[in-house]
Amino acid sequence: MSVKLIKAKNDLELAKYNLILSIKGKKRYNHLFSSLIIQSINGFHIKSIPEKEEDMHEILKTLRIEYEALSLNLIWNDLPTVKKKYKKDALDRIYLVSLSTILKSGTQSIGWFSLDSLKEAKSKNILTIGLSNSLLHIIDL
Repeated sequence: MSVKLIKAKNDLELAKYNLILSIKGKKRYNHLFSSLIIQSINGFHIKSIPEKEEDMHEILKTLRIEYEALSLNLIWNDLPTVKKKYKKDALDRIYLVSLSTILKSGTQSIGWFSLDSLKEAKSKNILTIGLSNSLLHIIDL
């Protein structure tokens, strides 16, 4: 599969375009879920995105609109629900937002998710969109 980085620091339209392409290219299964998880750069869960992260707010607005238009299932930053769906093998994609914030403590956002090897990581499709102060990782499971 592939790992791809899109540098869209000063080009919000490029970021939106690539996000929409990834959503429309996604296989659609009504019983599967995608999830959005927001975390600090050191992996602690964050409940919401600060207002100063305007470009990420725009990207997530696009994400929500596209999922609603296609009637796809999206879990919005709810870690307990995401963990349950993952354990039931009902999760097919993670949208992982990493903000340039460092927290001293909290709940690890994806400590329940791991890959057994680098070889397994290479078998995943991962798209990372770099914005001004944050990253959006799109991980197909």
